[in-house]
Amino acid sequence: MLKMINISEDVRGKQYKQLIDLLSRECNRFAFVENRQLMASEEERLAYVEG
Repeated sequence: MLKMINISEDVRGKQYKQLIDLLSRECNRFAFVENRQLMASEEERLAYVEG
């Protein structure tokens, strides 16, 4: 069965890592799609993900 979850809030740092852990346990595959146009630079994107 295919399920899709749309997350529209900021998930950063520890919460981001917890989300990845949850998806790794519960799903056999998953994908993230990010809109890089909303971020001014690659450094900002990395800081957002790393928290």
